[in-house]
Amino acid sequence: MKKIQMFHRVAGLATLYPPVMGNKYTPKWIETVREDYNKKWTDEQRSTLTNVIKCPGIFELFSKGFYVPLPYEADFLLEEGKETLHRIPMFDSTSNIFDETNTSTGQQVGPMQIGILEGDAPDLKHMPRRKDTCNDIANLKTGWSIVSDVPLLFVPLPYPDKYEWETGIGILDTRVSCEINAQISFYNKPEDGKKEYHINAGEFLMFIIPLTHEEWNLESRELTEKDKMWLKLEDTVKRGWWNARKRTQQFFSWSECPFDLKKRKFKAFDRFWSK
Repeated sequence: MKKIQMFHRVAGLATLYPPVMGNKYTPKWIETVREDYNKKWTDEQRSTLTNVIKCPGIFELFSKGFYVPLPYEADFLLEEGKETLHRIPMFDSTSNIFDETNTSTGQQVGPMQIGILEGDAPDLKHMPRRKDTCNDIANLKTGWSIVSDVPLLFVPLPYPDKYEWETGIGILDTRVSCEINAQISFYNKPEDGKKEYHINAGEFLMFIIPLTHEEWNLESRELTEKDKMWLKLEDTVKRGWWNARKRTQQFFSWSECPFDLKKRKFKAFDRFWSK
């Protein structure tokens, strides 16, 4: 059986806001449809009419993955032509938090932060979007880390109860990085281009599907000493990359790492997590 392990850098958050298996949660609108179907539909309607709850593909999708909650509150104020404002809780030095990135490198500012990707940037301005989409994209560092035997497909929340925002799609190989980050696009932009968005702590952020035909097991836990060791190793790799480039580039780029460094990190991952 394949193993997937999740842990959070802040004590208690993995217990307060654990990931939830897809077959353990049903969107409210589907519950309403099911209740109407069971209580209000006639036998003739059930035998002749189509219904969402008869669609096996929807519930098969739910059964193949799990929801990842945002473990802190986040507020955003987006206004056309102005800088996107955001607010999240601050964890002071007395908090029981492990943060190997809060160091002299200056390249990363803790495990939970928000970065705003400006929509008129040279790359994003060419990205096709819905007409009601705000220009800027928010990059959320959730503080979650994940270790998996198989690649993981990140997708937006499937058939959610609202479409105020949506995360991007991607595949994560946890040998490359164990961070769970999300890129959020905001929808339903009003005519004046100004709107506030709020995400509650514990609200589902994305849906993750392990890319395997084999059975898998998800374990969510508080941070252990072994987890800390791996996070420190990942930071060491990034530091070596920054130092080699004399910190001329702000963000760590795996694609630009030397092949030998990638190979050694993959071997370290396999040896470390096989024990």
